[in-house]
Amino acid sequence: MHAPPDAGVPDGPVCTFDDVAEPIPNTDDEPERRYATLENRILELENMLRTQSREGEVDVSRTSTFVQGSSTPTRTTNHNLDFMGTPDSGENGPNDYLTASSDFMWKSPSGGINDAPFTSSYHHSPSPSLDNSPAMQTSWPQHLPPLGMVKHLTEVFFAYNLFAHRLLHAPSFFTSLTYPPNHPQFPAPALLHAICAVGNSCNAAASNWESRQAVGSSQNNFCGQQALYAKRLVDDNIGTGRDLMQQLQANILLTWFYWWQASWVEVYTRVAITLRTAVALGFNLAPQFTSVSPSTRPTSLIPAPTTALEEEMRRNTFWIAYALERLYGTSNGWAMSLDDQDIFQLLPMSEQLQTGAVRDANDRQLSQSRDLLLLHPSSHTDSFVLFIKSAILLSRVKVFNSRMRARFFAQDPSLPQSHPISDIRFDPRETSEFGALSSDASAFLDSLPSHLKSPVVNGTVDPFMFNVLLAPSIALILLHEPYAMVGKDSCISAYHILTCARGIASLTHMIVSTNHDCTRLGWFPVFAWFTSARVLSRFLKAAQEEKYAEQIAVLTNEISFIFSIIKDMGERVPLSRRYAKMLEEHVTKTCGFESAMKICPLDTPQLGQERIGFAPELQEGDTADALLSLRLANLSAMKGNTRPSSANLVSSFWPSAMPGTEHIL
Repeated sequence: MHAPPDAGVPDGPVCTFDDVAEPIPNTDDEPERRYATLENRILELENMLRTQSREGEVDVSRTSTFVQGSSTPTRTTNHNLDFMGTPDSGENGPNDYLTASSDFMWKSPSGGINDAPFTSSYHHSPSPSLDNSPAMQTSWPQHLPPLGMVKHLTEVFFAYNLFAHRLLHAPSFFTSLTYPPNHPQFPAPALLHAICAVGNSCNAAASNWESRQAVGSSQNNFCGQQALYAKRLVDDNIGTGRDLMQQLQANILLTWFYWWQASWVEVYTRVAITLRTAVALGFNLAPQFTSVSPSTRPTSLIPAPTTALEEEMRRNTFWIAYALERLYGTSNGWAMSLDDQDIFQLLPMSEQLQTGAVRDANDRQLSQSRDLLLLHPSSHTDSFVLFIKSAILLSRVKVFNSRMRARFFAQDPSLPQSHPISDIRFDPRETSEFGALSSDASAFLDSLPSHLKSPVVNGTVDPFMFNVLLAPSIALILLHEPYAMVGKDSCISAYHILTCARGIASLTHMIVSTNHDCTRLGWFPVFAWFTSARVLSRFLKAAQEEKYAEQIAVLTNEISFIFSIIKDMGERVPLSRRYAKMLEEHVTKTCGFESAMKICPLDTPQLGQERIGFAPELQEGDTADALLSLRLANLSAMKGNTRPSSANLVSSFWPSAMPGTEHIL
């Protein structure tokens, strides 16, 4: 076939082609990851639609800011909050929950960090869980506050809590909050309840603590309710083996909360459950551990970690639980739940959870490493690692003190057996173990790297480092106080406890001079301050007996300074308030009412009317006083029967230089 003569024929053929479809990229992603990507995209689209349809409405997540100015509530509220419904169920909507709790959550009676508006470093899109749809209401965890409030308290928790960034990886955790509540990566409700309780207490949650206590039980406030819900869920989930890692983290936060609340027995039992759970999960053992005996059971109830970061998070979780028990254990004589000999674990890595990168494990120390307290590899040492080491030091001291009596009656060859344990001539200070512990406590400070010898660097306070520097002083006081003959110049133990007590006061003065908020230092410093003041009160009594006016004035000022720190912190922290009452009672009992009026003139009439109740710290102090009285009675009997009077018994007890090494007076 040919074209007509008048048709325009091109010189060459003109070809057309269909568009070729782009090849589908071959991906190796797991199906779960692809599902998560699609779900995130769906959430983003839903959020865009909600934002467009809710123009002019108030975003709850944006209204959860600090209330400044007048401390008078803007509305009458009921502090007996009952978060029984979903975010928008019943007559209480999200705004009602937020406003009801803000009356005591965002106000502080004193200046400092709690008066400044909180600025989050995390940015989130509007939350789908604030939707009024029935599906979202039914999926939201029961008793949990609205997501906007949960996110804000989580931000406060990460900003203010001592262990937050070591316990949880903040970016990953905030990402998990973007998932629906029924998503497998959404945080466990028990952990969120615990974060709400601790996050509220980290801020100004205790600003009206006295008024709330007058209304009823501590369980009737927001913090107490959230802690109670977390506790119930943790106990149920541990029994069923569900989300054990997150239940363990929630238990750690509950321990922290109950310590803040001064619930002594609850702290002791909760941290014990935490550590025993950690053992069942194998967190007390490093990968290098191999048992010498075969076992048909695995060392852990959960699968091995899939990433190095997950492994380090588990390790950090164990060490935080360990440190909490050891630090709290210094304040009482109760047995600990996990023996140090059952721990064979690597120490934490420095800064790995903040950066998300895990460093090389070369030269990394184990809990059983030789000279653990004196050798600090530069690549694996920071304030948190030293914090764990200080807890190990306190643990060794606690074990020595608590097991000495049992070892004596078991006729341990390392203890002298020639005299009864109550006899003045029985002196554990003569044993090599006591000397080694005392030397380790003293040498620990000298062994610290030069850049980690102060809690304040360029005006910034390192809370971990402050706790580290307090630990050796507390260790020496716990070792030497039962044997300190206060008022005798030749007693090395009296010199040690006086020097350590004043060292604690000096460190505290350094922190106070920076205007740092002491509530961010943790709760162990509160016990350290109380111990320091209690020791100084013994020397104040001795100075009064000798009518040493100069030392009476100095010691009164030192005790008064420490008391003021505890009292001011007690306006926001129930634990500190309780210690203030205990210290006031101890000074009154030891030095008399007149001295107590000089140290705490405003609070003596008020505090004297209140009963302290159960206080293991005072029991420990009374035990030391009773032991000292028994030893002094035996000493007096020995003087009258077999020994001549010694001039050392009436010499001054204010050493101007290090006294001799004589132990027995």
